Amino acid sequence: MQKKNLFISMLCRDFHGWVVENLATKIPIGNFVAVTEMYAGDLSRFDDTFECGDVYRGFYHKFHRYRACPPIDDNLIRQMQPYDMEVLKMMDRHQGWKWSFEQRMQVYYSHIRFWNYILDVYQIHHAVFLNVPHEAFDYVIYCLCRLKGIQTHVFMMPYLFGSRSVLTDDFWKEQTAFQTYLSAFPFDTDVPDAALERYYEFRKAADAWSKKRRAFKSPAKWSTAKQVCRYMSYMDVRAWFESRYAGRIDLQKYVKEANSHRSGIAARLYYIKNRWKTAKLTRYYEKLSEPARKGEKYFYFALHYQPEETTAPQAGGIYSNQLIAIHLLAKSLPEGYRLYVKEHPSQTHVGRHTLLYDRIKRIENVRLISLKEDSYSLMRNAVAVSSMTGTVSIESVTSGIPCILFGKSYYNCMEGVFAVRTFAECRRAAASIIHGKAVIDQEKVKRFCAALYAYSSDVNIGYGEYDARENADKMTKMLCRVLE
Repeated sequence: MQKKNLFISMLCRDFHGWVVENLATKIPIGNFVAVTEMYAGDLSRFDDTFECGDVYRGFYHKFHRYRACPPIDDNLIRQMQPYDMEVLKMMDRHQGWKWSFEQRMQVYYSHIRFWNYILDVYQIHHAVFLNVPHEAFDYVIYCLCRLKGIQTHVFMMPYLFGSRSVLTDDFWKEQTAFQTYLSAFPFDTDVPDAALERYYEFRKAADAWSKKRRAFKSPAKWSTAKQVCRYMSYMDVRAWFESRYAGRIDLQKYVKEANSHRSGIAARLYYIKNRWKTAKLTRYYEKLSEPARKGEKYFYFALHYQPEETTAPQAGGIYSNQLIAIHLLAKSLPEGYRLYVKEHPSQTHVGRHTLLYDRIKRIENVRLISLKEDSYSLMRNAVAVSSMTGTVSIESVTSGIPCILFGKSYYNCMEGVFAVRTFAECRRAAASIIHGKAVIDQEKVKRFCAALYAYSSDVNIGYGEYDARENADKMTKMLCRVLE
């Protein structure tokens, strides 16, 4: 069997080392290149590795290969232009929110230049992405691979089933592929218990939430926001150490210093700073927001948490900017209807600015709804719900409420969902819903759940609970089928 030149991103989970070992024994690998994040596996198996802490910020000058990189020209930059907006938005994730537009563009060009060279010099045949590329640099690599004809293999989590995954060669076309699969899926097939369980979890969620009557908490105090702030603090400290020590002391001393008590104190201080900034943003939002009005007819738009892969890249192009979708939907509604927009409860100051709230507030028929309002009550009383790719779609559809989605996801194929990309499509969807043409057959919703369960595989990409060794073996088998 001919040797495969392989690139893999990003090695960061506890089971990834076993996946690499398994691949090395089952597939003849030639050149082997990887992006790693505090990877505990054997690096000697690779011809080259690149630590993501350097890659995120475009610190390519630290790698010996950088000196040989040829410059990029107008031809390559023009080929990458369709992806510019998404890449720049993705840079919100890792310190990018501190960069000016000029700085983001320079890092973007550095990504293109370096990875265009690496893919060529190692003559990569296959590029494996262990999650949907959404960290800017990995999305650049993915796009370059597609331009060069390099085979790509991407693990995607179908969010309805968080412990399962799909391995696709083109996640941009995955919605179309699943639609074809769903169309051929037998209607009389028994729905697996796991799929039915998820269906009823979403269907009963609104009632369960209402019965608990949880008191309002600032997003800065919610567990998810806490985790995000801790992660941002870790990245802040890491950036501080890299800017002062990386390249000046050896790796062993660098790791020791990064794990020192002083580092822990710095992380705590950054954590307090991030929590304070998030709380400040929340207070500003609450000043502009208002309660829902009894008896008012409205469509409910649930803002996504950002930055995250659910909007960039899965919203597709311009819709990583949620304001564009809000404008489209607001202008699609006839007189007498309002658009209610509510912030995601776990949103932090990263990837969000007060200007977004100001601009939403200025749209004539839009109300910015207080975080104190129960999201499920808003959904239950809405004419329809809207989002990019969110699970709010299945929450609404299982409750008999139609949904309008602007992004590209498996949910677009679900009964009761209107997938729109243009103003004309949005207006038609709103009109159909208002005129009562969106009757939802719950048996078809169950069929969707069953089809998605069957379409995906029992491989966890690294979230929740799983047996690391068993999961690594399953992931290896999936990869071997496409690499052999």
